[in-house]
Amino acid sequence: MSIASLHSSIRRSVGEVLLWVKEAVECSDNCVIRIVPIDGGGESAARQVVLDAFAPLGVEGEGLARFNLVALHVPASADIQAVKQWHYEEGCVTDEWRAAG
Repeated sequence: MSIASLHSSIRRSVGEVLLWVKEAVECSDNCVIRIVPIDGGGESAARQVVLDAFAPLGVEGEGLARFNLVALHVPASADIQAVKQWHYEEGCVTDEWRAAG
């Protein structure tokens, strides 16, 4: 499970090639969720359909071709109820996210 989202403060360690998150020092009010699109006319197009559907909700993200998934940044100001209408996997969520039915 991820421990940080956009604008979180973290402690990190430096590996040979990668930076590793050690702990969250201060968490933001943002959430991260992931969606694996299954429809939409091809993998790239399907990822874009998801991104386009979330844009009006104030949610941004990126499509990851390697895993055919979309990682979404859900700011605290987003309509969490509307976002939760989708089938998603939680990456990093807040208490407010959990409390929203």
